[in-house]
Amino acid sequence: MIKPLTKELILSFALLIAFTSCVKKPESPVSPSVKIDIEKKGEDKIFAVNFTCGLKNENDSTAFINVDGIIEIKNNSGAVVLTIPFKTAAILPFETGVVQQKVELSPDQAAPLFDLLSVKKEQLESGEEQGNRIFEEQNVAITKLDMDRKDIIELLRGKLK
Repeated sequence: MIKPLTKELILSFALLIAFTSCVKKPESPVSPSVKIDIEKKGEDKIFAVNFTCGLKNENDSTAFINVDGIIEIKNNSGAVVLTIPFKTAAILPFETGVVQQKVELSPDQAAPLFDLLSVKKEQLESGEEQGNRIFEEQNVAITKLDMDRKDIIELLRGKLK
């Protein structure tokens, strides 16, 4: 028979493990947006899509390190118009890590993105259009997200040595 104090200790330890093992991963990008520029590459014009978003770490004691993932931009029919691979070093607890990636597209590759964002290629080329747009939530999804999880105390101890 287990003594009452031992039962309480085991229950407390089990609850501690349950609460600390539930790490919440970022589910969707925060404030995803693009800035589209035209650049010369040799004789050809390319479209430089500068994508920016945030990834929230809503955990109180877990840092995400070596974050590696893929964000997909989809049109309203669900077809993927742009795939953005990204990496970021670390996202600390209660922080929003910033993802900034540049993707170069040919005019044919950029056409579906222009349609989604209602950007006119001719106006972009003439300078009438700035190419800044914010995405709707339903058009952006994290499709792959790998990361290492590290307790913030352990991470800070390692930095102090």
